[in-house]
Amino acid sequence: MEHDRYTQTIRAEYEAFTARLSAQYLTVAGNGMDAVASFRLAGLGMISALLGRAIALTNDYLAPLGGGVVRDARELPWLDQLRQIAIKNLNDLIVKLMGGGLRQADMLNRPAGAFGALLQKKLEAPRLTVRDRAGRAWKADALVAGYARDFAYQAYLDAQIARLKEEGAQVATIVYPDPTHRNHGMQVNLADIDQVRKTIFHPNSNARLVAHV
Repeated sequence: MEHDRYTQTIRAEYEAFTARLSAQYLTVAGNGMDAVASFRLAGLGMISALLGRAIALTNDYLAPLGGGVVRDARELPWLDQLRQIAIKNLNDLIVKLMGGGLRQADMLNRPAGAFGALLQKKLEAPRLTVRDRAGRAWKADALVAGYARDFAYQAYLDAQIARLKEEGAQVATIVYPDPTHRNHGMQVNLADIDQVRKTIFHPNSNARLVAHV
């Protein structure tokens, strides 16, 4: 489905962003407080590039869906979620630079044997995590993918519902790729679709709506 392709593309763009951000972090770690300002500036540029790319991909995704998508209600909150996650990634690495990265890097410049190797390993892999709206901790790339998928899926449903209504349909059938799914073939009144939207059309759902025959 197109919404899954969109999700995969967004995730790849985000992973490229975090790879560049982490590489820049490792470049400046241990270079003193002056490096923090340059890292922040570089990071903000990377965030701007990420958001620009996400906006372009989102426009390309939404355009074929037509006018059934309430764009501001779907697009703006999702892009703001992505922006907030990217800013948190940058801020977390700035905190690392200010709160211990310099001391670790200074120690790495001295013969330290196995201890130095452990510190080097720690610096090589900054772990980027974020919390969702319920306060649960996630790997950042997984949460971005989850938010992207929910946005794309809900926008697809908006467009499909609008299309069915334009065609004069009042009832639609829920179908799944797996015909043995317990809700496969369930009929729903389009006027009452919001009553089942959260339970059936959740972020991980593969359900589709088709015209009831």
